[in-house]
Amino acid sequence: MVVKKTAVIILLALLVCSCSATKTMNGIMSSWTGSDLDEVVAQWGPPHEVRDSGKNKLYVWHHTTAKSAPKINIRTTSISGHTGSSGSTTAGGGTTYGSCQRILEIDPNGKVVNWQWSGDSCPYREDGPYANWRKAAPES
Repeated sequence: MVVKKTAVIILLALLVCSCSATKTMNGIMSSWTGSDLDEVVAQWGPPHEVRDSGKNKLYVWHHTTAKSAPKINIRTTSISGHTGSSGSTTAGGGTTYGSCQRILEIDPNGKVVNWQWSGDSCPYREDGPYANWRKAAPES
């Protein structure tokens, strides 16, 4: 029963994060609709790729993440009758990689006319390395 409750909690947490990332990224990307490509490049830096798309061009920015998990040693003890044994095993370690791709479609006049994003490591909050992804508000 505890395993089922834990599985449900984990599933709900993943759903909340997933929905939150979708809302955040849709807000970030839509903030650029109608903007000049020069504004985007000034804030995001140059794109990693430029692709043709009919009369328009697709400008692509890639963001990759790497997260390392620490290794831990787990000691085990087993007792059977009057005999006992112990051992240990190592768990964790390794690196997990993720990515987030931002694509802006730019018309011949240099304006953002469409956008899309994809990836398994797109932000659900606008802080840290993602703080400058949304179009900056004009200074007054």
